[in-house]
Formats: sequence, C-alpha cells, structure tokens
Amino acid sequence: MGTKVVDFSGGGPYVFKVHGQIRHRTSHIQSVNGQAPQYSQLYMIDSTQATKIRVNHPANEQCNLRILDQIDRFFRQHNRLSYTYRMLREVESRVIAESNEAGEDVPVVNMVFRRD
Repeated sequence: MGTKVVDFSGGGPYVFKVHGQIRHRTSHIQSVNGQAPQYSQLYMIDSTQATKIRVNHPANEQCNLRILDQIDRFFRQHNRLSYTYRMLREVESRVIAESNEAGEDVPVVNMVFRRD
C-alpha cells in the first residue's frame, strides 16, 4: 500500500493520518527472474497450471488439490478482476508481438484500477 503518511509522535497507541490518495500496488503481471507466478500472476495462466503452482507451495502442502482447483475456478468465474487480468495479459502479449515485429523496444504495460 502506498500513501503519504503523516506520523504523530507522542504517548498513546500508534496513530497515523493518511493524506491524499491511498494506493495498493500489486505484483508484476509476469513472474520476475524465473520465480514461480504468485498472487495476481496466477490469473494470467491456465487454471489447472495455477492450481498446480499453489499446491506445490510449502504453505499449501496439506491442502486438497481438488478443492484448490474449485476455489480457483470459482474466483475466475465470479471475480470481475479475474477477467481484467486475463485481458491485460492479452493486451501485453499483443504489444510485445507488435513491438518485436516493428523492431522497437517493448513499452511498459500498466493497468490502473480506480474507484472514485
């Protein structure tokens, strides 16, 4: 999360005041440095592949593969952001292909969610 935080020092419990906008930064849309996809990156790939990655994570060693797969498919079906991430992946793939075809540097592709 990012914002300009005004810190109040003194006695009592920790308190801070947010000034301006609050931002939440997510991970890159593709894994970096060969790391396994994580967080929103898992919406960019096939559901079955994403479930295999999740079940192989040490924190999920006791989880049932079938249940993880059902949860993934549920979120892909009902979470509006899931579709948006897939669309972003398609846009990024198209931009990369067009840039490579034109012999140009690939521009950075960003996505911003706004809720006013």
